Amino acid sequence: MYKYLTIFLLTTCFLLLTSNACAQQVSVGIFPPAVEVVASGGHDFDLTFVLQNKSDPAIYQIRLEPFGGSNGGPFEYLLDDKKIADYQAFFLAPGQKKQINLHVRVPQDTPEGDYYLKFVAQSQPAVQADQSQALISTGVASKILISVTHDGTLEVSPKMTRFSLLGGQKLSFFGHDFYLVDAGTSLPLAMSIANEGRNFFHAQGTLSVNRLLGQVDPFEIPQQVILAHSAATVATKGGDSVGTSTTVLPTSWPGFYAASAAVNFGPGTPTLFASATYVVFPIKLLGVIFIVLILFLSYKKYRPRG
Repeated sequence: MYKYLTIFLLTTCFLLLTSNACAQQVSVGIFPPAVEVVASGGHDFDLTFVLQNKSDPAIYQIRLEPFGGSNGGPFEYLLDDKKIADYQAFFLAPGQKKQINLHVRVPQDTPEGDYYLKFVAQSQPAVQADQSQALISTGVASKILISVTHDGTLEVSPKMTRFSLLGGQKLSFFGHDFYLVDAGTSLPLAMSIANEGRNFFHAQGTLSVNRLLGQVDPFEIPQQVILAHSAATVATKGGDSVGTSTTVLPTSWPGFYAASAAVNFGPGTPTLFASATYVVFPIKLLGVIFIVLILFLSYKKYRPRG
């Protein structure tokens, strides 16, 4: 009896003397989420970013880091007229906003090409004296895409590297390939575009599906940035999809279908076209009907008479 009473008293004292423990919520927004700049050597430009603390009070530190295989470039940076190494961490109360100016100087001899950076705000949570908090550090970033050109021209060189149906049976008829698909089954289409140039571009367009009885509502290919010397899977908006990388084509009704994509990259750039043909046929349904018919005929032939 005394043993259990002692354990109860010790536990109660521990709970009373221990400070409140909680996990700090950290959430910060940044605007704009991405910036695109076309610059030439020997010139400067300024970018303005706005941070807003959407959660508990926190201390934030700013840094720049390259991404996308870029080395960040030979640029010189100033944050509110201070070198980044001298820029002090700052405190943001809940709901508070802070505007930060990034000054970028492009040296005269900067090689032409793209340079990709992230403007990162990293939190350093403040811990109150009367609380034991789980320290959470999080960051938010805005992408900075810089294209350096000496004469103002950009190199846009897209290439369609994949336009494939991921289902059905591939067949060939007089040199033309098509896919035989069972009605009602899933038929994903995957599409990829490579950027073989030295500058990033925006890819956008439409994916249309035509059949004998008319056209299916087209799928929109929303604007997507593809970095220099890289490739990306192009997704569509609308209709069904598998994850975010493929589009599920219609297969509800039997017939001949043609899926066609037209992707453009802005004024004065080439438009890429690709297409694939597939035939929807109720293979499983006909198989079931055939088996039922065989069973019915066999029953009529061998059923007992009398």
